[in-house]
Amino acid sequence: MKYLINHWQGGHSLARAFWINSIPVIALLLFINTLLETINNPETILIYARFYSLLMVTAYVVIVPWQIVGTVRTLIRHTKERKKVIFSIFIIIFVLLELTVFSRMLFLSQQKLKDSIYMSFSSYEKGGYEISIDSSHDNAILVKGKFNRGISRELERVLGEHPLTKTITFASRGGLGFEGKKMFSIIKANGLNTFVADYCFSACVFAFIGGNERQLSSTALLGFHQSSKTFTNRANTKEELSEKLYEAIRFFKQQGIDKRFVMKYFKTPPDELWYSSNKELLKSGVITGILNK
Repeated sequence: MKYLINHWQGGHSLARAFWINSIPVIALLLFINTLLETINNPETILIYARFYSLLMVTAYVVIVPWQIVGTVRTLIRHTKERKKVIFSIFIIIFVLLELTVFSRMLFLSQQKLKDSIYMSFSSYEKGGYEISIDSSHDNAILVKGKFNRGISRELERVLGEHPLTKTITFASRGGLGFEGKKMFSIIKANGLNTFVADYCFSACVFAFIGGNERQLSSTALLGFHQSSKTFTNRANTKEELSEKLYEAIRFFKQQGIDKRFVMKYFKTPPDELWYSSNKELLKSGVITGILNK
């Protein structure tokens, strides 16, 4: 603590303030920020948001001010004492550059920081779903209700209790997209079929397309739209939309679904639903068959 206070008061040598208290600290902050940018796992988004918020707030409220103020105070003292003039000029340029870089980073990440802080104080909705044996099909499990936190884990549990399951049936208006994608992975890994008798919207579709055989009743509806933000109501930027579109194309491509279909439904905003004809669903590879109801 005494060392930290000494830097803040400008009591260290100019070399120590720069080479030990500035360069390594800045390099570490930039490295952690870059590392966080590479993490894109929806399953751990809440942990990511909290860590990102903590890092940014700590960096801009504590670390960067401590580092810059201490370095400037040291620089002023050394300048008054007429020591290391050339080195002092170099550090002045460095501090100005550092202020520019961190100001730009804060400006570019301000919305992400707001979203992360909002996420950090939010909580996933739990419950609101039911996973049970579907007596209308042989060896089938029915997934009904909202795709809230924990639904994919519950599906794994029920599958463990019923290893002869062949088909997952759905009746859901959607929910958390990452839960739908986790269910997709579970269904695909177990080689299960999927079926919808009435409706399957939004995140439910992600789970549905994980099936080996994907069937609908003749009156069922699949509802599609753009991915929405999990915790905020802020509209996606053009860059975010482009990234989400390519992510959706890659996701649906795993099951051989035509990217033109994805591009078509992706025009629908998150608060609306788009429905396709059964003929188009078959042609695009979204479903493999239709059962007369």
